[in-house]
Amino acid sequence: MELASVVLIDDDLFTRTTLTAALAGSGINVLSVAENGSIGLEAVKNLNPDVVIADLDLGPGPSGIDICHAIRMTKPSIGLILLTSFTDP
Repeated sequence: MELASVVLIDDDLFTRTTLTAALAGSGINVLSVAENGSIGLEAVKNLNPDVVIADLDLGPGPSGIDICHAIRMTKPSIGLILLTSFTDP
């Protein structure tokens, strides 16, 4: 049984791989995995997931917050989860 559909946006290969396996193993359909914000935004636009999981720091370019703001403008009811390994808020 599929619990939700997700687009995952993270610039770290290990994190993308590990989260994808954990989510899929828990019955969550990972529709797309993106290594940067522009690829992630395109996936969200084309695939219409229930939830987007985005890293806060995506390297050069827009941050995860920027990506979430852009998604929220066009899909106000989508679930958004931000990830970070920063210890200082």
